[in-house]
Amino acid sequence: KPWIRVVCGTVVVLGALGILFTVTRAVWIGAIAGTLAAMIVVPRARRYIVPTVIVGVIGVIAVLALVPGLSAKADDRVNDKLPVWDRYNTNNAAVRMAEARPIFGFGWQTFVDKGADYLRQTDTYPLTGAGIEVHNVFLSHLAELGLVGTALWCVALFGAVGGAIVRRGPPELYPWRMGLLAVFICFLVVGNLGPLSYPFPNLLLWTWAGIAGAEFFLVPRRTSKVSDGVDVPRPLPAASGDTTTRELV
Repeated sequence: KPWIRVVCGTVVVLGALGILFTVTRAVWIGAIAGTLAAMIVVPRARRYIVPTVIVGVIGVIAVLALVPGLSAKADDRVNDKLPVWDRYNTNNAAVRMAEARPIFGFGWQTFVDKGADYLRQTDTYPLTGAGIEVHNVFLSHLAELGLVGTALWCVALFGAVGGAIVRRGPPELYPWRMGLLAVFICFLVVGNLGPLSYPFPNLLLWTWAGIAGAEFFLVPRRTSKVSDGVDVPRPLPAASGDTTTRELV
């Protein structure tokens, strides 16, 4: 319906503006990587990659020019070295903590209190980062949960979210799966560049994965009778790409 298309287009524009207004480099990089990855995977979207990039660049330039003070804030953020130093220091401290206790780590959410003991001065950048979180979710878990906890977390993350993306399902969930791909890649990029401790991005990822994987996780497999009267499990209808037909395997 036309009004639904208008609402969807408005959401896209507002979402793009929200990404820019975060004035956060990790979010910018993650959003670009997730969007391009999803467009590359979806055959029908590939022809829109170049126009999307052109419109995106023009839009960013226009917003920076028209919104008062935004250009100065973005420029300050791009040239700010302190967050880079914090990442270097906290990431290296997390690696040292993981080397000290590699199996089970130091305990959940202990880096803020114990990480300062593993900070070291270097010759190339100042010593910063005491009392803050690790700016890398994977290294944070490795320091606090060790190899065992981090491995379990990765299995859960990639098994549930990644599984919801790659599992074949009904055609109506195909756009949700491709959208989840974009969100997941953005999540991974931001998770490698920041602590990602805010509730909303984590809630969004798992809620979206639940919607995209609902058909697989919630609907039981269908059965069909064979000649000897035994019920044989049969998979749910599978869809490949954005086809509008279902095919029983």
